[in-house]
Amino acid sequence: MIVQTEGSSKYFKGGIVAYQNEAKRKLLGVEFTLLLSKGAVDSEVAFEMAKGAIYSFDSDCAISTTGFADGDQAGLVYICALTPTKRVVREFRLCDDAMLSRQEVRKVAAEQALKLLLTLL
Repeated sequence: MIVQTEGSSKYFKGGIVAYQNEAKRKLLGVEFTLLLSKGAVDSEVAFEMAKGAIYSFDSDCAISTTGFADGDQAGLVYICALTPTKRVVREFRLCDDAMLSRQEVRKVAAEQALKLLLTLL
């Protein structure tokens, strides 16, 4: 969503898609013990993912999302927005009012993540 804007490379360094626990661990530095004890969809995991993104890109801020886009818990998403001085981690239940498709859950989660970061900036 961010890179659809021309010139976004001036402020956007990159992104990491880390679906599996191994990717969260290797690419973002999420502790294996945290993933085992809490599972991949958790507020602490979202925070560690955002910290890992800041470290990986040497950036000033980051957002992370971890959640379920389908299945029994579809729409449960944890989003973290992180800046040098502020941190917000929120739980969202995106399917409470209506069943959303996998694509819709992912789109709404991305929109919420960007909104959360904008409130911190």
